[in-house]
Amino acid sequence: MKILFIGAVTNSVQTKDFYDIDKSALNINKHNIVDFLNSNLDKKHGVFYTSINDLGVSNFTDIERLIELCLQCDEVLYIPGESKSNWEQQLVLRYLGLIQQVKPVRYLPNNGYTDYKFELVDTRRTDEPQLWVAGCSFTSAVGVEDDQRWGQLLADKLDMQVSFLTLPGSGTRFHIDQITCSDVKENDIVVLQRTGLHRYDFSSSTASVSAQDNLHHINIQVHYPLFEKMFSIDQLTAEDHIEKTIRSFVKLQNFCNVAKAKLIMWNHFFDDKEVLSFLHTLDNFYEMPYNNFIDTGKEDIFCPGIMQHPGPKQHQAYADFLYEELK
Repeated sequence: MKILFIGAVTNSVQTKDFYDIDKSALNINKHNIVDFLNSNLDKKHGVFYTSINDLGVSNFTDIERLIELCLQCDEVLYIPGESKSNWEQQLVLRYLGLIQQVKPVRYLPNNGYTDYKFELVDTRRTDEPQLWVAGCSFTSAVGVEDDQRWGQLLADKLDMQVSFLTLPGSGTRFHIDQITCSDVKENDIVVLQRTGLHRYDFSSSTASVSAQDNLHHINIQVHYPLFEKMFSIDQLTAEDHIEKTIRSFVKLQNFCNVAKAKLIMWNHFFDDKEVLSFLHTLDNFYEMPYNNFIDTGKEDIFCPGIMQHPGPKQHQAYADFLYEELK
């Protein structure tokens, strides 16, 4: 039996009391992980330990090695660091949440599940009418600075405060839940950047992102090639998922009508006919008139070559287009 301890960031994980379990506990690092994966190490069973720093994780390929390491062990135990805010810890937790769908994963020191609680990514900014924007990495500012994202540029044009209900890799049903659970008031403006259909979220005991302690997001662009051992593509294309997504748009329309808030929804590049055929019947849904990005943002080091993101000029174009439609 192989038991793997994973530390949050550094190899200080070796100071933990798992040596009481196995005096010969072995550190897995960037120098011996290939031998471990190929079963070439002298130690075949017992306790192993590692961390982001031990493995030298700096890109998406390195993450694949961490996942393969977990999948080859019989049980994975995670030892958290002192801070939940550092990106290394959030990265490990995000993928452990997926791994635990097929492998036992325990979280020390409490060894248990946290109670599920739905949390908003952002909150209301003012008692005056304000702007709400929701979307995936096209909206959250992947590849550009915060003040360059279309939501901020649009808010500046409208002279309004803005709340960002955004997370990279998240899906439309999550965005709509965020909006309909927010304190949207009369004369507010809600703008939803519609993302790809083949994304969904599920809850577990780990923290996947800073504001959603036990919610994980899967999307076909990033996760399916990596997690084909764990998930079937059918989960992302099922009729039930399509129908629930369409119902979410209806829920959003009704919510904004009751709140007396103005709603605009838009799409760029995401092309799934099942949902788009419905959205094109709505008079407040828009397709962005660009065949390609005007420019692209800085590459996300953990998703290199998988998909590009809009750059500053494209974000400005989004803001200009939406401003004209709002006028």
